[in-house]
Amino acid sequence: MEALKTKRAGLRISFTKTATVIRTEIAKEDISLGVVKDKFTKLEKLQMDLAVLDDKILDLLIEAGASEEAVSGEIEQREIYSDEFITLTRQVNEKSQSLNEINLDTRSLDGSNSSYSKSKTYKLPKLELKKFDGELLDWLPFWSQFERIHNDPDLHDSDKFSYLVQCMKPGSRAKEFIESYPVTSKNYDAAVTALKERFGKSALLIEVYVREFIKMIISNVKSVNKLPLDKLFDKIEAQLRALESLGLKPEENTSWLYPMVESSLTEDVLRAWQRSSLFNEPEDSDVPRLTNLMKFLKAEVEGEERLKLARSGFDNTHRKEEYQMKGENKGKFKFKKSANIPTTSGFLTTKDRSCIFCNRAHESKNCYDARLLSLEEKISKIKEKKCCLKCLEPNHVAKFCKEFIRCYICGKSHVISLCPEIRSKNETPMGKQSTENVQIATARQTCTSEVALMTLQVKVAGVNKNKNIRALLDCGSQKSYISKSVAAELGLSAISKETVAHTLFGGARTEPKLHNKYHVKLCSLSQYEHPDLEFDFLDQDVICGDIPRISKGPILKELKRNKIWLSDIGSDCPKIDMLIGSDIYGKILTGLVKQLKGGLTAVNTKLGWVVCGKFDDFPIQNDQSASILCAGLAVRDYNISDLWNLETIGILDAQHNLTKAAEEEIAHEQFLNSLNRNEEGRYCVGLPWLGNDQQLPDNRFVAERRLFSVTRKLNSLNKYGDYDQVFRDWIGEGVIEMVPDNELNFKGHYLPHHPVFKPDSATTKIRPVFDASCKVNRSPSLNDCLFKGPNLIEEIPSILLRFREKCIGVTSDIRRAFLQIELKKEDRDFLRFLWWEKDNVVKVFRHNRVVFGVTSSPFLLGAVIRFHLSQVPTEQRVIAQKLDRSFYIDNCVTSVDNEEELENFIKYSTEILAGAKMDLRLWTFGPIEYHAVLSTDFTTESTFENPVPVLGIIWDRKDDNLSISIKDVSVSENVSKREILSVTQAIFDPLGFLAPVLLPAKLLLQQIWEIKSDWDTPLPEEIKVKFLKWFENLQILTDLKIPRRIGFGDKSSWSLHVFCDSSQQAYATVIFLRCEYDGKIFVSFVSAKSRVAP
Repeated sequence: MEALKTKRAGLRISFTKTATVIRTEIAKEDISLGVVKDKFTKLEKLQMDLAVLDDKILDLLIEAGASEEAVSGEIEQREIYSDEFITLTRQVNEKSQSLNEINLDTRSLDGSNSSYSKSKTYKLPKLELKKFDGELLDWLPFWSQFERIHNDPDLHDSDKFSYLVQCMKPGSRAKEFIESYPVTSKNYDAAVTALKERFGKSALLIEVYVREFIKMIISNVKSVNKLPLDKLFDKIEAQLRALESLGLKPEENTSWLYPMVESSLTEDVLRAWQRSSLFNEPEDSDVPRLTNLMKFLKAEVEGEERLKLARSGFDNTHRKEEYQMKGENKGKFKFKKSANIPTTSGFLTTKDRSCIFCNRAHESKNCYDARLLSLEEKISKIKEKKCCLKCLEPNHVAKFCKEFIRCYICGKSHVISLCPEIRSKNETPMGKQSTENVQIATARQTCTSEVALMTLQVKVAGVNKNKNIRALLDCGSQKSYISKSVAAELGLSAISKETVAHTLFGGARTEPKLHNKYHVKLCSLSQYEHPDLEFDFLDQDVICGDIPRISKGPILKELKRNKIWLSDIGSDCPKIDMLIGSDIYGKILTGLVKQLKGGLTAVNTKLGWVVCGKFDDFPIQNDQSASILCAGLAVRDYNISDLWNLETIGILDAQHNLTKAAEEEIAHEQFLNSLNRNEEGRYCVGLPWLGNDQQLPDNRFVAERRLFSVTRKLNSLNKYGDYDQVFRDWIGEGVIEMVPDNELNFKGHYLPHHPVFKPDSATTKIRPVFDASCKVNRSPSLNDCLFKGPNLIEEIPSILLRFREKCIGVTSDIRRAFLQIELKKEDRDFLRFLWWEKDNVVKVFRHNRVVFGVTSSPFLLGAVIRFHLSQVPTEQRVIAQKLDRSFYIDNCVTSVDNEEELENFIKYSTEILAGAKMDLRLWTFGPIEYHAVLSTDFTTESTFENPVPVLGIIWDRKDDNLSISIKDVSVSENVSKREILSVTQAIFDPLGFLAPVLLPAKLLLQQIWEIKSDWDTPLPEEIKVKFLKWFENLQILTDLKIPRRIGFGDKSSWSLHVFCDSSQQAYATVIFLRCEYDGKIFVSFVSAKSRVAP
């Protein structure tokens, strides 16, 4: 093992160095993407080699009898490097997509309005800082954005200087100028002052903007193609604002600005201006003439926009005004109007562009009426109007057309409305009446990089074999299709034939084609049995174009967090061989829908999970994707509303959003539906699956490998007999059972297991621990497929406060709590495991009870206890309610006022849980003096133990005090980030009375994070000295104690006092309880929290 560890240490060093090189390269201004990719390829190889060595070392540790802590530590070490690799993968992908993006903390870009900042609950888009290249015209927009950083009091000058350097365009004179100053905090103010002197002088900038103003006016006057009034107004307004921001107020300089603006206007606009009432105002008016002129121009622009809006409201064919670059006049704007709008700015004659088919104001290629014409009639109209037969534009012929146009029906170079394969609406297919059984489907194919389509992989059954293919779910298609190649490969036999014509957008229709119909069996990839879903499909040569799959990236992490596993992922793009239309779509939905971050929606089906929607935050791998839509309209009677009725596809609530609370509600409902009691009164439950199907792989080979490793370890320790006896006892108690041979082929999942030794335990010195997190490649583990339940750690502080509330503290636990709950038979095969039978034969066993180590087991135990307590008789309701608030998994922790209440609580709570076949035992209570007055019926050996652990803290029952347990930890001379994190995380302080002591260590961690130190790299001497000084006093914390009891006297005299404080480094709050009792005042610590400032 030592040899393997030495080899792994070398690989980890190489991994860390390579990761550092990548991180350094990414941080550079002029990044070399080639170097990054080469180093990342090396990093991937190192990660794979490390994974192999980690597996070998973990197996050897188990064989050597390592403790559970050692095994957990080994797994934690592995996850650190795995997390590092995942983080770098994301960073490399992000950098390759955008090399010039600068992400700043929202705090430094959203101004100084802290109240507004705190109230935001939405995510702002990323801002990109403008690069300054030394051009004087770019100074104002650059400085107006950077000034926020410059004035931010929370940013250090060195950080501001770094941002300033990044905002200089590489290779520019501004970059060279700034780089002449060393990047230090002392030089920042000097650099900014010099930069303003060089590029930001108001007098110089005024000259630049005035010259630019004059240049714009002269250019517009001399140009043949005048700027439209709205564009001209915007440009003039922008120049005037720029001059005003530099201190040159337009109203004070009307004498020379007004003639310049007036000269830029066309003759028609000048005439309208001279007729305006604003023009005829007295010259001695307080309002400058330039101000009135700008008001007039603004009113004209707004009037033109209102007229356009009014016309578009009554004319559906109206299109917005566009600027198009055509033919030889590229670079010049050609103004295109939908109709003449009689405003004063529209006196100039404009040439209308109307549709060549209907003479209305829209593009000819989008004409709806053209679908009524035959191809010959369309061509005749095009020739009559002397337009191009390729793009339908006038003044040129198809031979010299420069437009790139491709018809996606036939692939030739013409607009889709001229495709010879499309029939007009007035034509009857095949010369027959519409009563014939002809199906019509509509389709389109477009390219986008922002929308994910619902694709998955399915298993299709053939005559002699099964085949995995990609399928597309499309609820807009009336029919479902399978590719002819797959149907032939699987040897499928046609059951009938059907004629289908495809109708495209705009009503265009393809020639009807004859399709074979097949009866196809299919299922999800995770199903072991023969495919059992049966549907009818039509054959088709090509289903659709390329549709990219979800690849590596943030979206996969988001899906994993939501326990969603896709079958169709990867960077390649296999073809689509099946389209599942609305005739099948509603039948495979399970009703489970999840709204994900990033704009996607996940939908669960009987064939697996699919995602759909627009990517807001998550990029997909390919730059191109395809979308296909098939909307079926049968010639015979058909209920069209079924295409949009939610009931048709199984969704009953359109606003159903699966939040965390909703998931808990669904899991609880699932629990109640599966809950019952067997003949002996024991509760029986089902596993709370996430979804209706369990996409678990066949992992028997992993369980076998782990079994052999565990057996070698047990034999080397002479513990095989003890471990085997545990399973024999379980068989006798009905906890487990052997799987009959005739059920071995049923769908199932195997749990690897290993022993945990507890020599000091009075009851269980050795017990099996089952690994429900075992994965095979990218497939989910059992834990990934189950509802985890609420975070129980959050309940510890409130339980401890109730433990401290009254005079006598009480604790107990349930004996083998999980094993007291029976599992439903249909879920037991997912809890199989391997063990030896006589003659060294490996046999398959399965659990009949809830398993310790499965993520949902605490949820099931808590739900069963809560349900059982809700069913008690009325006379026991008070005790049941107290129990309900006192349980943390199988531990009962509470407090009572006196000896009588203690005896009643122990007696009745034991009786209540006995009704659920649960043994509430190991009672402890304190202070110890109460033992003398309590009946011996309620005492055991554990009753007199002192001190005792209570939910992670230590209870000294003699003095009735609480303290923190500090694990024995050590640090090396070369202190690293990993060691500091390990030490601070080893201290569990749910009440927070060590908050002031732990805060310095948290601040050190923040400091280490800011300098971006690697996990195992020795830290700077300054940080090392601070940490070691703090660490030397760590063991003193075990002597720090607080009273358990906080409540004295009548509660009417109690008052809570909360204190809060903050600094630039951290903030904290603490709560004290003030009580008056027997003429005295008692102040008790309740709880505290501290946080490092962001």
